[in-house]
Amino acid sequence: MNSGPPSTQLVTTPPPTRMDLIGRCFRKILNGWGRASRREYWSFFLLVLTFCVSAIAFELNVLDDSDGGASSVFIAAFVIAIVVLGPALFFVGMRRYHDIGRSGWLYAFHMFTGFGTLFALFAMIAKSEPYDNKHGPVPPEARR
Repeated sequence: MNSGPPSTQLVTTPPPTRMDLIGRCFRKILNGWGRASRREYWSFFLLVLTFCVSAIAFELNVLDDSDGGASSVFIAAFVIAIVVLGPALFFVGMRRYHDIGRSGWLYAFHMFTGFGTLFALFAMIAKSEPYDNKHGPVPPEARR
């Protein structure tokens, strides 16, 4: 048995991977509470953008739609993007506003009216508040 002084060794956890952050967005798919770091928002935004661009490219280049209408694959991808990815992106945006100390309703106002799009872009690239705020604690990956 060791009777010496307790160890003062710090235990550090590795930063979350992009897949961890994307998984967090899906777990909080309809949850506007809490905070989302820049990395979490942009990881999920990149997933949505990749999905939409891939669906459009697939429709334009791969499918031969001689009647000029949209293919069922493209329509299915569009429905998935609207029904699943759209709300998730909206709520992660609200949590991103919370992360910089702003109201999520301000994000909703910016997205639905189009006013303040420069502020919305600023909010998405701004650094997290380095302290806990009324919306929750600092996201773990923002502490680094």
